[in-house]
Amino acid sequence: MADFWNNEEIVETAKAVQETAKTSGKAIDASRDLGRFLGQIFGEVPSDLVGLAGGDWLHLKRQERIHVLAQKTNERLQAQGIKETIQVPLKVAIPLIENASLEEDDELMDMWAALLTSSLNPNCEEPAERYQVDILSQLGPAEAILLKVLWLAGKIQQTSDSEKKSSMTIQLEDELSKYWRVLSSLVQKRAIHNIVRLRLAQFSREQLSTDRLFVEDGKSSLFAPTPTRNANVNPRALGSVLRAIDWGINTSSGWIEPRVFHSSQKEERYANPHEGVHLISSGYFLMKTCHDNTE
Repeated sequence: MADFWNNEEIVETAKAVQETAKTSGKAIDASRDLGRFLGQIFGEVPSDLVGLAGGDWLHLKRQERIHVLAQKTNERLQAQGIKETIQVPLKVAIPLIENASLEEDDELMDMWAALLTSSLNPNCEEPAERYQVDILSQLGPAEAILLKVLWLAGKIQQTSDSEKKSSMTIQLEDELSKYWRVLSSLVQKRAIHNIVRLRLAQFSREQLSTDRLFVEDGKSSLFAPTPTRNANVNPRALGSVLRAIDWGINTSSGWIEPRVFHSSQKEERYANPHEGVHLISSGYFLMKTCHDNTE
């Protein structure tokens, strides 16, 4: 009997079983924590969402990402002093949790946590909407960086406080140099066009001018600075203005890049995206939800 218990193979097997039991115990504890987190959101935990076996919705990797979401959300709730939460509407909660469980980028996970926090906060006047969940699910890391750049640029224009303006300008340049300009021009271009496609932003419009549209009779110069009583329309100038108007119409539709993106070397073409594109209402409200409550 002594020889049996001293057998090295038996001892190693016993150790392995013990380690497995410890790991299983940790998994059970983690699943219980996850269950409490999802229960906070849904009111109760749907049986097909959480299970130790994983099921076909929640695998180990997705569980890990939801734990990250839970941690970030709880940190935000604590930072905002929110002790009592409300149940999140199912049409927001289910796609939010499902999409966040697939997110591996930390910046985007912060945005998912911000949307969830706004929905759990009983005092939030602008909780997350379903369309914001759908939009966020279509963004990648480059778009997250770009939106933050445009958000900062917009706030710099809006503030009249010189100290805040200076601080945000430094923060903007830091975001550009560390995160945006290290991306390839192709990735930058795709990110810009994606947020325009999603109607989060719009290309900046070029100012149209008719100051040089007319030319005076009997003058050798091509353009005159202002129209006069005897002035005739210059066909070349008119054609230029009509092309600019056509460009402006297309730009307002969100499909044509402004000329500022074509005026530099290809590698540096999109180095300052805020000079050629700006947030519009849907992008503004998304970023307001994701950033204002954390400032």
